[in-house]
This record gives sequence, C-alpha cells and structure tokens, in this order.
Amino acid sequence: MISTSGTLGSVSTTYGTASPIPTTFRLSGDNLAGPIQVSAPNGYEVSANGTDYLSSVTVGAAGTLSSTQISVRLASTTVPGTYTGNVVCSSLAATVVNVATASSTVDKKTITISGISAAPKPYDGSTVATISGTPGLVGLEGQDATRVALSSPLANFVSANAGQDIDVVATYSLTGAAASYYNLTQPSGLMAEIQKKPATIRANDQTKTAGTLLVLGTGQTTFTASGLISGERIA
Repeated sequence: MISTSGTLGSVSTTYGTASPIPTTFRLSGDNLAGPIQVSAPNGYEVSANGTDYLSSVTVGAAGTLSSTQISVRLASTTVPGTYTGNVVCSSLAATVVNVATASSTVDKKTITISGISAAPKPYDGSTVATISGTPGLVGLEGQDATRVALSSPLANFVSANAGQDIDVVATYSLTGAAASYYNLTQPSGLMAEIQKKPATIRANDQTKTAGTLLVLGTGQTTFTASGLISGERIA
C-alpha cells in the first residue's frame, strides 16, 4: 500500500530557472511488490534526495518504504504560464495515489539588447535615425538561440534640429517560436549627432549700363539659396 502525507504548496519561477524553493510531501509504503514510481505532472520535476530532479524517479523496493521526503519544483525548461496537476505515485499491484500540486507560475524572462549605437547623420529635416552595430540578446537561453530573433528597429531622434548628443529612441520587437517566453527591455542611452548641412546664398544678377552707377531700391535685391531642405527657407 502506498501512503502520502502533506500538501503541496504553490511554487514560482522565471523561465530558464528551476523554482528555487521546492514544495514537498512525504511518501511511504507497506507490503510493496516493487519500488514506487513517482511521476511529475507537466512542467514539474521531482526528487527523492532534494538534489537530483527528473520528470520521474524510482523510490524504494519491494517490502516496506519508510517515510521519504519527495521534493517537487517547476523545471528550468518549463515555458511561461500557469501549471497544476497531480504527482502520480504508483507501484506494482498497489492502488495509485495522486498528490495534487497547487497552481504555480512561470514568468517570462527579461532580456536586453547589446552591441548597438546610433549613427550620426547630416541634417535632413526629419527625426529618422539609423542604428549601427550587430545587436545581440543578453540573457537568452541557449536552447532558444535559433528560436528568437530581433526585428528591424524603428529609430528616431527626439529632435530634428542639428546638434550633438541628441537622444535616439529605438524600438525593437522579438520574433520566432520562443519569442513569447521573454520580455524585451528596449535600449537606452543612445545618442548621436545631427550634423549641420551646408547651405549657400547667392545674390541674383543685376544689369546696368556701362559708366552708370547701379542703384537698387528697397526690395529690388533678390537672393537665391541652395542646399536647403524642401519646404524650408531663409528669412
């Protein structure tokens, strides 16, 4: 006969890390025809020694099993979500005993972006910015290296005016089969220069008769500006 005592409590963790504090119950048996198989529900893993965790462990042998602590935790590979189920304790010719787990959660893992900077540009009247470098994801779990990628960024200067060290806001998103397992922290501290754009002003040609003095009244002198951005003028 299989016997259990104790109630499993709720555990929680972040994706990529097994729940640090397991929950436990005690397992014993009498007149056993063989060892007891202890199987974890989906998302969990169990241990009979508090160190080695597996999806299923074998405890004891035929005969009597003295009270043994069974530890239960969420596995490091369990994807974000809410989990519950039964730890199943079974043995040859014995009635199966289920130990219910309390509702437990795995949170998304927060990751960051490295290896990028904002590129300077000549003044063009817009706030559009360019991000340079090769972006990398810091904190990504190894098994997800080919299952998570970054989209192309949407990047803008906070001002369209020429100047140095202008803040740049860049926004990325995650794509791929495992993208939903992560929260992405957007890059911060990006700055770049918007360089002044050369422009010229030229007085328009005027004509006069040789030997006479050129006299121009108010409003009769005109100029042509070049190098200006469309829609802009010199006043």
